[in-house]
Amino acid sequence: MPTIYEALGAEYAHLLRTLNLLEHTSATRPVERERLLAVLAADLDTKRRIEEELLHPLLGVLPETREAAAVRRREATEVMERFAALHDLAEPKAKVAIEAFSSRLRQHLALMEFELFDLASRAVPDADAASLGERAAAMRREREARIPRA
Repeated sequence: MPTIYEALGAEYAHLLRTLNLLEHTSATRPVERERLLAVLAADLDTKRRIEEELLHPLLGVLPETREAAAVRRREATEVMERFAALHDLAEPKAKVAIEAFSSRLRQHLALMEFELFDLASRAVPDADAASLGERAAAMRREREARIPRA
């Protein structure tokens, strides 16, 4: 059974794979770009739901993780705002916006995994992390039933 950290790590890996495909999709293939943006939107929504419904409510009350969790939440909001700005942009603005979004998302995910997860794994009991991981896996399965991954 995956822990919440492993479940989110899997979500992040899916996000990065979709992001790589998007970054390498030519502007001459607008239908493919829009499809990848739709998949990325669903992936980002799953990430957001898992973090907001499962991870942050727990980390927000623990003194050891409260501040780092608040910073990562603000970053996640910024990432979503940048993502919203990607739609309906023409080249070359679209390419620049995708690159900026990609850079910010990669930085945010790295900080989540290597800072917040490390703090959380020391503060959250293993049984709680496993229980949350099961719930996160269920959220991912629900998402995959709606929209296939890229």
